[in-house]
Amino acid sequence: MNKDYDSLSSKRVHPYDVASLWSRITFSWVNSILVYGKNEVYEQEDLPPVSVVDDVYRLSKLVDAALIEERKRENPRTWKAIVRAFFPEVGLVGVILLISSGVHIFQAVALGELIGYLFDESDSALGNDGANQGWILAAMITSCGIAYTFLHHYFFFLAWRLGMQLKMVVTATIYSKSVRLSLKELARTQIGKIVNMVSHEVDVLQGAGCFIHYTYAAILESFAICAVGIIELGPAFLSGWLLVMLLVPLQGYFSSKIAAARRQTNKYTDARLKYVNQALVGARLMKING
Repeated sequence: MNKDYDSLSSKRVHPYDVASLWSRITFSWVNSILVYGKNEVYEQEDLPPVSVVDDVYRLSKLVDAALIEERKRENPRTWKAIVRAFFPEVGLVGVILLISSGVHIFQAVALGELIGYLFDESDSALGNDGANQGWILAAMITSCGIAYTFLHHYFFFLAWRLGMQLKMVVTATIYSKSVRLSLKELARTQIGKIVNMVSHEVDVLQGAGCFIHYTYAAILESFAICAVGIIELGPAFLSGWLLVMLLVPLQGYFSSKIAAARRQTNKYTDARLKYVNQALVGARLMKING
């Protein structure tokens, strides 16, 4: 039996909450959970509690406070309050993504320099100074690869976690709003629509936590690649870059068509859930009266 995990379970603390920075970056904080699962059969009481940062009560309070502040402004919007509540987490994830993109570009530039060095047959490249330059470029490429691996994985961990937190908060907000509806409003509300929102539509937020950052990171990275390409290859690189950029509107067009089809599908899903719920209620009444 794992002593580290037993001590954490007895204190009812999630391993992530007491993990060091290095343990979080390398994901070694999950080792105690994996080792325990290897040696013992997990029971419900053996599972650690939810991490403090993932506690839905804390997140709901955070969003409620942001909503109160948002209502004091002109033209309040719920999404603005959610963005303001999660801005520190969103900013951290964005910074990590930008750093990883910069490391990736720098690695590509260093690789190009190394290839140029290998094909250079001049006396300066074959001397001791040239050999040192080759070793330095190889070390830079290796270091960038290691750094990018850590940054990329940690970005997706934080981003996926952010999406999960957004999903939990919106689901809790929908539930809180639905239980406070008056009987008049409740009669006008389709149960199938609420079920569809909670079970399907909020899933978009899970992926949004990851990929919303690419709306600006991809633009910055593409312009950085364009600048590096022009410096290394000359203005001719710009024609190829513009050709690739022409595919972006085309992809946006197809994405809009897919989104429209998904909205149309949601309408049929709402109607299906409504009719199924009415059939179940009718069957229950017939069973009670029969």
